[in-house]
Amino acid sequence: MSKNILTSLLLCLFTSISVGQVKVSDIVFKKKQIDLGAIYQESGATSCVFEFTNNSTNDFVIRSLEVSCGCTTPHSNKKTYTPGESGKITVNFDPKGIVGKVNKWVQIRGNFSDALDVELTFNAEINPRVSKTLNFPSHSKCS
Repeated sequence: MSKNILTSLLLCLFTSISVGQVKVSDIVFKKKQIDLGAIYQESGATSCVFEFTNNSTNDFVIRSLEVSCGCTTPHSNKKTYTPGESGKITVNFDPKGIVGKVNKWVQIRGNFSDALDVELTFNAEINPRVSKTLNFPSHSKCS
């Protein structure tokens, strides 16, 4: 009798864990990597957008968005996406104090049945300032 109760409890536990989850492959991103190219510190923060569609038969729930450093701020326009619904993860990046090539990541923690998270990446070449050509007026005579 107690074996049957234990078996029933374990079955209920496993069923409740798997219900409402999505496979990583069911969340389809247009791009998981974005190249921002050359950007400049003095231009300030820039952003990139990762678009996706929930091709699962269950709701996709974003539990958290983790980032590689404090210069990167991600946000989603909502937390739960119904089957067939599309969404966006917008990532703001502030290059202040950074020079050179950077590779940054954002991890999406969600209700995945087959993985802990999905990783999105972006890279950029950060220049300290925009080069400006100085134009001096030409003078035919100096006085």
